[in-house]
Amino acid sequence: MNYTSWKTNTRQAFEQGLLNKQGHICAVCKDSFRYKRPVLDHCHQTGKARAMVCRKCNLWLGMVEGGKWEPTVEVSVYLAKFHLNVIPEVCVDKPLRPLQLLLFS
Repeated sequence: MNYTSWKTNTRQAFEQGLLNKQGHICAVCKDSFRYKRPVLDHCHQTGKARAMVCRKCNLWLGMVEGGKWEPTVEVSVYLAKFHLNVIPEVCVDKPLRPLQLLLFS
């Protein structure tokens, strides 16, 4: 087995383990992966894998972490599990939702 196939097999096993641990649902929106293709979410600062999410949530997470979009409650709760401040500077002047106030006050 060459390095590339070893790396691919290892990643597939890792992703399958996360899927099993999560019950085959998106870690953010909790939708089933029955008709969706899961994506491995990772921290853009550290490169560390976090969880399996659907493509819609992966896009949303990227935009929130890039400071382009305001986080939803689901995204705020998900990122809070990883101790990340999810209120980007561009959103500071906007009113926070009640759950965000609880999480980040």
